Amino acid sequence: MTQPAVVAEEGFAELSARAEAHNVSPVTLLATDYLNHFNEVLMLLEMLPMAPDCAADVRDWAPKSYERHFAESGFTDRDFVIRAYAAAPQEYRDPFDMTIEALNGQIAAAVDECCGLAESGADETVLAMAVESHLPHLRATAERASALIHGYLEPDVAAEDAQSAIDALFD
Repeated sequence: MTQPAVVAEEGFAELSARAEAHNVSPVTLLATDYLNHFNEVLMLLEMLPMAPDCAADVRDWAPKSYERHFAESGFTDRDFVIRAYAAAPQEYRDPFDMTIEALNGQIAAAVDECCGLAESGADETVLAMAVESHLPHLRATAERASALIHGYLEPDVAAEDAQSAIDALFD
């Protein structure tokens, strides 16, 4: 892992110029690969109604910070990604970090409820309804994180505009 002194020497412009080669946004210096950590638990939750015995696997998932996720990953460019995150502009990083914090809280609530139902022997229909009640919020928050990674500071407005355009096609 890179020492903090190196991060201070390597500024935004230098990192941005090399970002795309490392699968990092040159605008935000954030990487979408971090979202794979959340996609894992979402897939496990989706499987839970059909495989309630995987509740232990769902409960084993734990939030990881951006840096920890990459430090522990086999991601080839992890050192660059971690340096870039440290230099990410606050206008993107702060809302991104807040969104990730919200997503972690939403996941914790979904895991507690859905795994509790699975562990108590709830039938597949009840479990499926519980999972489906959480998934839209989880996906929306994950999409907001993705939008922030790509430099969209107001992704909700962009999503509403896109939905309005789609709705207009059917009017």
